[in-house]
Amino acid sequence: NQAKDQFLARMSHELRTPLTSVLGFSKILQETNITEEQVEPIRIINHTSQLLLSIVDDILDYSKLQKNAITLERIDYNIETAMLDILEMQAPMAHSKGLELSLVSSNGRSYEIKGDPTRFKQVFSNLVSNAIKFTDKGSVAISLDIQHISSHQSLIIISVTDTGIGISEQQLNKLFKAFVQADTSITRRFGGSGLGLVIAKALTKLMGGKLEIYSKQGRGTNMTLQIPALSNTELDTGKPNPISDRQPVSDYKENPTPRRAFSQPL
Repeated sequence: NQAKDQFLARMSHELRTPLTSVLGFSKILQETNITEEQVEPIRIINHTSQLLLSIVDDILDYSKLQKNAITLERIDYNIETAMLDILEMQAPMAHSKGLELSLVSSNGRSYEIKGDPTRFKQVFSNLVSNAIKFTDKGSVAISLDIQHISSHQSLIIISVTDTGIGISEQQLNKLFKAFVQADTSITRRFGGSGLGLVIAKALTKLMGGKLEIYSKQGRGTNMTLQIPALSNTELDTGKPNPISDRQPVSDYKENPTPRRAFSQPL
C-alpha cells in the first residue's frame, strides 16, 4: 500500500506537468488568428485536457489523504464569498443546461470564520458540480446557514438540492467507495475518476464535519454538509455582514457584474 501511494503521487506529478503545458498552449492558440475549422478541435483539446487534469488532481489528493499528508490551514475568510466564487465558476455549465442555480443565505448573519478556504472550496465545488452534472432540467438550490455555538465556535450548515436523476438506495452504498461510481454507465456518460465524493467526505471528516446524502431515483438528491469552524470574534459582532445584507436569493449570471448586482426574493 505504501509503494502504491508513492507511485500514485509520483505519477500524478509527472502527468500534471505535460498536461499543464497542453492547456497553456491550447489557450495561446485560441488567442491567435485561427480559422473556423480550427476552433472546435482546439476547444476539444482544452476541454479534454481539463477533464484529465481534474482526474489526476483527484488521484493526487486521494494518495495524500491515504498518507495523512494533508494539513489544514486556519485563516480568516468569509464563507459566503467563498461559495459565491465557486458558484460563479459553475454558473456557465448550469446555464448551458438551462438550469436555475440559486443560493439562499440567512440574511444579516456574519459569515467571517477561521478555517481552510481552499479545502472548503474543494468540497463545496465537488458537491455543486455533481449536482449540475447529474441534473438535466430543473434547478440546483444551495442554502447556507451558520449557527453560532459560542463566541469562538460556529457550525456551518450547507445544503445542495437538485432535481436530477437521483440515486437508488443500493447505489447510495457505493458512493463513498474509491474508484467506484454508483452506476457503471455513469463513467461512460459523464466521465470522472469516481473519487470526487470520496475525497469530499474525507476532507469533511478531516475538518471535523460530516457529509450526508439523501436521494431517491428519479426524484433528485440532497447533500448536506456540516462543518465546525472557529468564529472570527473581531469580525463577528452580530451586525449585518455587508455581503449578506441583501435579499435571500441570488440568481447567477455568466457575467460577474450582473451576477453580483441582481437579487430577488423567492
